[in-house]
Amino acid sequence: MSLPNLQASPVSANTYKTRNSTTGTGPISLAAEFHRRNQYRAAAVEDMAHKAVRLDAKTFRDKFFSLPADVSPDDRPQWAHDLFKGLAKVKDKDTEPNMSEAQISEEFIKAIKSVDKLTPKLRLAESQHRPDQGDKSKLKVDAGFFRQTFLPTDGRPHWADQIVPVEFKSQDTKNDPYDDRPKKFVDADTLTRKDVRGQLIDYAEHIFRYQHRTELYMLLIIGRRFRFLRWDRSGTIVTPAADYCQDPDMLCEMLWRMALLSDTQLGLDPAAERILPEMDEYKDMDAAAVPQPSDVDHTPRYVYPGEDIPESFVFRFVREAFANSLDPKWPRYRLSVPHGTGVRKFLVGKPNFHASGMAGRGTRGYVALDCDTRCFVWLKDAWRAFYDLVLQEGAVLADLNKSGVPNVPTLVCHGDILGQETRTPEFWKPAKSTITTSTSAAPPSAKAEDRSSSRTLTEEQQMEPTSPNPLKRRISEVDASDLIIPDSDATLSDSDATSPDADAASLDKHAAAPENDAAWPDDKVHKDCPLRRHMHYRVVVKEVCMPLVNFTSGRQLLEIARSCVIAHRDAMKLAKIVHRDISGGNILILPKILYIPALKKKIVKWSGVLADWELSKPLNDKSPPRARQPERTGTWQYMSVATLNEHAKVVETSDELESFFHVILYYAVRYLTSNCSDAGSFIETFFESYSLVNKKYLCGKTKRTAMYQGQLVLDDTDAPLKFSSPLDWFLSRLLQLFKAHYAVVQHQKKQAEKAKATTQNAVEPAPLATDEPFDMPVILDEDAEPLYPLTDSPSQEHQDFQADDDTPPDAAQVALSLQVQSHDCLVDALKHALELVGWNRGDRVKGDNVSPFYVPQYAVGPNVASVKRLRVGTAASSSFVAALTHPGSSSALDSST
Repeated sequence: MSLPNLQASPVSANTYKTRNSTTGTGPISLAAEFHRRNQYRAAAVEDMAHKAVRLDAKTFRDKFFSLPADVSPDDRPQWAHDLFKGLAKVKDKDTEPNMSEAQISEEFIKAIKSVDKLTPKLRLAESQHRPDQGDKSKLKVDAGFFRQTFLPTDGRPHWADQIVPVEFKSQDTKNDPYDDRPKKFVDADTLTRKDVRGQLIDYAEHIFRYQHRTELYMLLIIGRRFRFLRWDRSGTIVTPAADYCQDPDMLCEMLWRMALLSDTQLGLDPAAERILPEMDEYKDMDAAAVPQPSDVDHTPRYVYPGEDIPESFVFRFVREAFANSLDPKWPRYRLSVPHGTGVRKFLVGKPNFHASGMAGRGTRGYVALDCDTRCFVWLKDAWRAFYDLVLQEGAVLADLNKSGVPNVPTLVCHGDILGQETRTPEFWKPAKSTITTSTSAAPPSAKAEDRSSSRTLTEEQQMEPTSPNPLKRRISEVDASDLIIPDSDATLSDSDATSPDADAASLDKHAAAPENDAAWPDDKVHKDCPLRRHMHYRVVVKEVCMPLVNFTSGRQLLEIARSCVIAHRDAMKLAKIVHRDISGGNILILPKILYIPALKKKIVKWSGVLADWELSKPLNDKSPPRARQPERTGTWQYMSVATLNEHAKVVETSDELESFFHVILYYAVRYLTSNCSDAGSFIETFFESYSLVNKKYLCGKTKRTAMYQGQLVLDDTDAPLKFSSPLDWFLSRLLQLFKAHYAVVQHQKKQAEKAKATTQNAVEPAPLATDEPFDMPVILDEDAEPLYPLTDSPSQEHQDFQADDDTPPDAAQVALSLQVQSHDCLVDALKHALELVGWNRGDRVKGDNVSPFYVPQYAVGPNVASVKRLRVGTAASSSFVAALTHPGSSSALDSST
């Protein structure tokens, strides 16, 4: 495998955004976990901000609603010019409406049905009064177009069957989510208009979740005006609002053409075939879900004497997860996945995992039934970032498997799906005039240094904040299901900028093109297009895993982590690949049956699997750095202090090892017994906080201080964090190493800055004022310092690292610092901690240390004073499924926007 040596670009405050999620979906923060749907919608609006493209109705019609070859324009039905006379009393000005949404809906549907063959292959049905049975979201779009076979009669939305949703709003500018003024962003800024846009995004995301879609068309009626919308994973194409009462021709012709299109042309994926109850495959799925006597209990244990385990067995949790996916309210599909020159087919039901958000990868994970082998596998369906230098995840897995790297997913098959690419970027063009930021508000300021943010980062241009006050990044991941798979909807990848100046300079590029602009010549994506391009992709792996949240003790948490550290080490040594996205969602649990020769017994052991290699890259590529994608995505909580503070930094072994440390600490605080009385506050302050300095988001103070000072203290008492187990030794050991590492790094950085300052006018560069080499070598096993248990260091004042201290690190600090350049320090520390006495098998709490009544300190959605806040992005990620509301529900093995 070969990729250029790509570096992440600097990130400024007007380029980061966050990614929203809800229980049972992808990467989330505590704030996202504990808020209601209105907050979810607010964050969804931020996710889609500046991803709308304006396109005039005629071009939209011709591009997307072209007539079939056997249909002539003369074949269109006839309609009266006053077709919508029942709506004529709706004011065409923004005055108090005299018709409600229900009345507008009734009159509109009556008019549409009055024209014979206006929508020949589609039928319009109302659904505004009742949600689908069993749908916990309680969403109910006003109406929808359906195929006759699936036309509902119960007044419910039937999300699995809708072809084109229709939403009605009363006549008022406040109900219009988009802005047609040519020099403005397409997204309207006022809160009421954002609320409507959030509602539409919610509907679109819901349909994409239920169905297998490449795109979605939506009709929006605002009093006597209409808009057509087209959604895909890159953004939204929007037509200008037009008065259909005064001139019904364009709307009626668009509806007629739309109704003539095939399912594929209307956005249904032809590589996903619907399985109906009368079909054999439907019955096969039901049969496969029935528990079998040969199913093996996956609980860690000695295998019972005489217990017969066949060669091809199924762990009980896997079959249960598949059975749970056969929800009668969800459709079933037969999915095609490329395999060599052919395809393989897999049967799936409800996704065991789905990432939130409309923009981005839209990752869904399934426990699938292989149509050929009848074995259960894990299938990941996603819209991968589609750029020349970004490899398919399956290609990386193939290299890892070929190199013999342990504890990584085993590839079955993978490939892009029928060349299905998002098309919204084709229709983006730069604005013809400069957009000022005078109407933009800064992200909400805070009295404290750190504020809250969540989910996943993605680097996209935003309005420049006007306040330097520190804020809190939103980007956490919390598992709560029984299965998880490698997903990169919530992780950091390379971005398109190469300097901080590029971020601010390119702000104007995000304004949408004037309404008469069509696609870039030859439908090519404009070189400056900020919208991320995506390609539909599926990958199937052999292992169906459980999420890390299922660990049963502190000792087992370290055992699982050690398996993944070894996988990471061997990937670098054997395959020359670095992961670059260590997070809780990518460390999974795989039960295995092992034979212990010394005991002459078999055991069921839970091992770790390091998943989600989509953002990995080779170690030895010498190609010049260049951007791979126009967004930077990432899992904020688990990133090292160095990578959070230096966005152009190439990820090193020390950064990856620090990420492993943060994963272990996060799960320990949240799920193990300790002296931390407020786990929610600790998690928000330590993992989800950030500082805003010179318009750049940097690591939060609490996390930075802990790694610089080598101490974990509680916010309320400044007392050391304690777990009363060997875990305390492990955390102390690693903190000592990282404290030394950052002392050396900070000193070398200051010496380099001084040298640079003194040589600006010199002919020959002066050497750095240090005896230690700037590039630290990798330390091999035989060179590593032996481990000894560390005594507790005396309590120190909880303060930040003293940046002005010019005292060079002593020899002991340098020696400790060198250790974090090798995996050995972490592998050995984990091994040593596991061998220590004092582990308590009962240290795993039942449920969660974060109370279900926990009130997050910071909200999810945009603030009233903020036109553009940290917003939701791709991300992401890595897949993390919320553990709080459904601690026993199912997820699976798979992280973006």
